[in-house]
Amino acid sequence: NVMSLIASKTFRERVLQVLIEIYKTTADVNYSALCQCYFILNEPSSVAQVLKDLLERKDGQGRLLAYQIGFDVVDNENQHFCNALLASSLLKLKEPPAPPAAEPAAEQPVGDGAAAPMQVDEAAGDAAA
Repeated sequence: NVMSLIASKTFRERVLQVLIEIYKTTADVNYSALCQCYFILNEPSSVAQVLKDLLERKDGQGRLLAYQIGFDVVDNENQHFCNALLASSLLKLKEPPAPPAAEPAAEQPVGDGAAAPMQVDEAAGDAAA
């Protein structure tokens, strides 16, 4: 495990920063590994930005990758990180537009305005008894 082999926290963080730069500059970005580096560095805002970018892609793969990364983050079992990610304004849904105000329907009075009494078939009532 790389976390136990490198004793210097500063050196470990620098290595992760270099890995992030490498991941971001490759033609085929490994978003899962990129977010894992951000997770180790405790940067939920960076993960939120990656997820936002993936969700805004027009192909279906972006959304699938975002879901997979979300599952990976939850699997890491760091509740503080998950809560910080959920609180990110980048991942908030926009409020849907308010529905147009409904116009009152014009009421059509029936006859004198009173409801017509319901007719009962008395023969059917006797047969059921």
